[in-house]
Amino acid sequence: MRKILFILSALLLVIFVQPAFATQDNQTRVLVGFKYYNTSLWGMTTKSVYKDVVKSNVFPFLEKNNCTIVTDEKYFDKLKNNGYSDFSSVERADILEMYKDDGFKYLIFIEMEPIRSSGIGYESSAHVKIIDMQTSKYLFNGKVPGMTKWGGAGTVANNIGKEIRKILEERVFK
Repeated sequence: MRKILFILSALLLVIFVQPAFATQDNQTRVLVGFKYYNTSLWGMTTKSVYKDVVKSNVFPFLEKNNCTIVTDEKYFDKLKNNGYSDFSSVERADILEMYKDDGFKYLIFIEMEPIRSSGIGYESSAHVKIIDMQTSKYLFNGKVPGMTKWGGAGTVANNIGKEIRKILEERVFK
């Protein structure tokens, strides 16, 4: 009887523990880069804009879609070492070459302009590049505008984050 219980316990352990290890292998690796040109007079720090755009909008969406998010500085040093100081000036062919052996499925680069007053509210924009490394194609490459007439400067950053999340929903994880 003990042998049967032991075998059943071992079998159940294998059945329930194996999917936990399988999820690790099935996760999609995504490199997320963020740069903010902080020349704003409105008290928006790089940390607060990063929180509003990336941590509150992009990261939760990627995590919900079973992604491993990579933000390690060593990957962005590749850009610097190849003479690039920003994300928007790098050509797709150069990006593909630099990151071809790093095991990423998607690369997401977000370069945020300073938040500025627009008269009645605030405005800004972010240049966003999303590249599918398997197809070697842009899924998005362009400006994402953000503005508000009645909210504060932080609302602009949050609105841009929501737009980027919407782009991810529509073009990446459709």
